[in-house]
Amino acid sequence: MTAAGASWLEQVAEQSQQNVSEGLERVQQLTVELADGLTAAMRWLPLGIGTEAIEREWQRFLELKDRLFDELQRLVEEPGFPPALWRIGEYWNVRIGAPVSGLQQKVSPNELDADGRWGGTAADSYRDAALAQADALKTIGPATEKIQSALDDLAWGLVAFWVAIAAAVATFVIGMVSAAGATATVIGAPAAPPMAGGTVVAVGGLVVAALVALVDYTERFDNTMTSLAQVLNDNTGMVEQPGGTFGWPTMETPGNWSVRTD
Repeated sequence: MTAAGASWLEQVAEQSQQNVSEGLERVQQLTVELADGLTAAMRWLPLGIGTEAIEREWQRFLELKDRLFDELQRLVEEPGFPPALWRIGEYWNVRIGAPVSGLQQKVSPNELDADGRWGGTAADSYRDAALAQADALKTIGPATEKIQSALDDLAWGLVAFWVAIAAAVATFVIGMVSAAGATATVIGAPAAPPMAGGTVVAVGGLVVAALVALVDYTERFDNTMTSLAQVLNDNTGMVEQPGGTFGWPTMETPGNWSVRTD
């Protein structure tokens, strides 16, 4: 993920989260307006005629809204931070993977100039240890690339999630505006609570869909991390040490050596 690309997507993520917070505040304001409108309209209705149904639908709406708000508030309090995922992934690849790959090239057979200039058991031990270290280093670069890819994918998932939640909250606001507007007339007032309740149900469906999509991203991330754990536990090129642990290859013995003169 380039810095420029990350910057643009950071703005999208932050703006989406801000839109959600502002949208929820607007829904709360519209709920008060809807309650005031219903109270005013019910004064014009004959006592006991239609008022009980309105109150029943109103209570149903409040219960649905509160449940949805609790879930949305939980998400707002722990929104995640996609930019951090991008930067950490880039750090793994640029600050760890790239330098290690360069080191692996330095200990490759083509770079071991001294390898052809001396001989003996010490030279053989040195050569074997260097090649084994190269094999061990060879696995680190691809692992860091996979880590960056997995973190980038999860960051994209978070951005897509918040864009979807922002769209759901915008739908919530539009539905509440329509419901509040219905209270302007005595005829339209009885339909306002069911309209608001239907909006909550529809928005709840959108939120669930967004959560399902996010779960898919996290499951893919978990699968990637599982495969990476297997890579990191791969002891290719490592030498078993006392106690069952593995470490970097070293020369087993100083041996003897001589400089070639031919």
